[in-house]
This record gives sequence, C-alpha cells and structure tokens, in this order.
Amino acid sequence: MNATLFDRSSRRVELTPAGEQLLPLAREVISAFDRVENRKRRRGVPSLRLGFAGVGPMKLAAEIFAEVRAELPQVRLDVAHVHQDEVPEELLSETHPLAGRDELTVPDLDRIPLLRPHSADPTSIAWSVVDPRPDGRRATTGPSARNLEEALTMVAAGLGGYLVPRDVAGAVRHPLVLAQPVSDLSASPFSVAEMTNAP
Repeated sequence: MNATLFDRSSRRVELTPAGEQLLPLAREVISAFDRVENRKRRRGVPSLRLGFAGVGPMKLAAEIFAEVRAELPQVRLDVAHVHQDEVPEELLSETHPLAGRDELTVPDLDRIPLLRPHSADPTSIAWSVVDPRPDGRRATTGPSARNLEEALTMVAAGLGGYLVPRDVAGAVRHPLVLAQPVSDLSASPFSVAEMTNAP
C-alpha cells in the first residue's frame, strides 16, 4: 500500500493523516530498536541500580555513586525514581463504562488496556501495568506514552487507562479524564539498590 506520510513545504514538515496513524507503530519500532541496542551495550557488564523516592536522597545518591565509581570502575551505574508505597489510581476516559465507580479493583483492570511507559526496562513496564496479575493472568496493554501529557491525551481518546501514584492523580487537570483508586492493589515495595550481571 502506498501512502504519503509527510506534507513538506519550504517552511515545515507535517504528518498526514496516514502518518498520524503510523506514528504509534513507528514509536514502538524505535523503542524495540533502543532495547536491542541497550542489551548489546550492557551484555556481560555488571550494573548497580539505585532507586530513590522524592528529591531528598539525591546528595546521598551522588556520594554513593562517586564511591562506587572509585571502588568498582567496571560497574555500570543506573539511577531511577521510584514512588513511595501508596495505593495507585487509574486514569480513565470519562466516557468509559467503569468511570462511574467510586473505586476499581485489579479484576476491573482486565477491561481496560493499560498504557505502557516509554521505557527500555521490561521490569519497569511490567510493574507499571501490574503484569502478571496476582492470579497469574497477563495484563492487556495499549500503546506506550512518553510522558504524562501523552498519556492523558491517549486516555481522553479512549486508547486505554494509565496507572499513576495517588499524588500524581491528584494533580491531574483534564476535562475528559477521571482518576479512580484501585482498592486491592497492595503498596509496592522496591529495592533501594541491587547488583546485577547483565545478560
């Protein structure tokens, strides 16, 4: 099938409707390519992943990283923000059949494809969409969102729901998106640091 993906002029380049339709798939392909490249770079390299909640520990994190670099120069260092333990909330389109409920449960999430964060880390993606579910079932996922603004737009368009921490849900201001607590998701523990040997 032949289709024009871009409208070009001397001043700008814009996506055509066909280009807009292909854009999510193109992002998925780029994300998959990035994951392959990351795996190639990390193969056999030991790594230290440091998680932090809030901005308070960053001075301590910098000191830890400096010490690790000095003592273990061959170790790759990663840092990632993690949310403190709390009940997550689901962002839903106001027109979704579940939008009228006071709260949702994990089985309700099976009726909503969950948007995935734009990440090369499969563990982070699985955590963000509750995959697998407590009973072992796999989550149904939708497209990936690079940031909260993209996620809100996709949720408003009915492309899926998006799990966020309660403090983020409280800050969401979108006329077509509702936030509802997920009552039976337990608080999520996280490791402050872990040493791994990348495959």
